[in-house]
Amino acid sequence: MDVDSRINGGKGKMYGYELAYTQFFDNLPSFWSGLGVQANYTWIRANGVPPSINNAPGNPSDHDYAETVNLGTVPLVGQSEHTANLVLMYQRDDWSGRVAYNWRSEYLVSYRDGITNLPVWQDANGLMDASLTYALNDNVSLYLQATNILDTESNLSFIIDDQGTRAGKSWFIAERQAVVGARLRF
Repeated sequence: MDVDSRINGGKGKMYGYELAYTQFFDNLPSFWSGLGVQANYTWIRANGVPPSINNAPGNPSDHDYAETVNLGTVPLVGQSEHTANLVLMYQRDDWSGRVAYNWRSEYLVSYRDGITNLPVWQDANGLMDASLTYALNDNVSLYLQATNILDTESNLSFIIDDQGTRAGKSWFIAERQAVVGARLRF
């Protein structure tokens, strides 16, 4: 009977900073007084010991070409060094809406791909979403939500050596979506 399990790596460390700004422009005339903005930027540095892969399926010794990447040179999984968000908001009377753009720099998806045993990276990308809501009364509101308005493509790549040389793995686009609906409060 074979038993496979994950083993946590050693200690990790994460540090950084975030700058944020939020303001509604209530001093604007008439209709425009409901306009607002939110913006933030985050920088982090994350490092640590990658998880042990000894005696794991897909051990690097099974694939000579996977031995060319030192896992000690890659950061923690899922941590972009840079992220930024910009949101335009509107809230006045029975109307509310927002348009949000969210961007993040590249990040490590996996220390080892299941087939090649190479580290997998997600390239930098940004997504834009929007929503608009109108309250008919205290109990009923109508809304429209749209996601991936820019039809953003996501690209995954392998790191194939310690110099950071990349090879494409996959490309995909999450379809644009729009949802129209009503919210009822009882």
